[in-house]
Amino acid sequence: MLINIIKGLTKKAVIEFISEFDLYEEVHVNNKVYVLVHAGLGNFKPDRPLWEYELDELVWERPNYEFQYYSDKYVITGHTPTMSIETNPRPGYIYKSNNNIAIDCGAGFGGKLACLCLETEEEFYIKCE
Repeated sequence: MLINIIKGLTKKAVIEFISEFDLYEEVHVNNKVYVLVHAGLGNFKPDRPLWEYELDELVWERPNYEFQYYSDKYVITGHTPTMSIETNPRPGYIYKSNNNIAIDCGAGFGGKLACLCLETEEEFYIKCE
């Protein structure tokens, strides 16, 4: 649906649309808290509020999937294709470890487009050609 909306817009309208996006989102689903961020939490400090992170720290800094950022939150990231995570026993599929959830399954590189339903924790995939 989002793709269809974007296709009908001018470049300027797309830029305006994207500029309204937040750098992160914290959502509560079924008594769990999820931090949604493009890449990771660069220069992480447990007591540092999310709003203090810089653009580069959230958009370009890759997470350390062996590190648990929060004990009471799950950090969901993209940016790092799951087939490049060395400890991933299922390369190309959603990776979960230490309250980290990596959902970039390499669609831009011929892998899969992944979706994780937070309400049911079901995983959905579409193979990209």
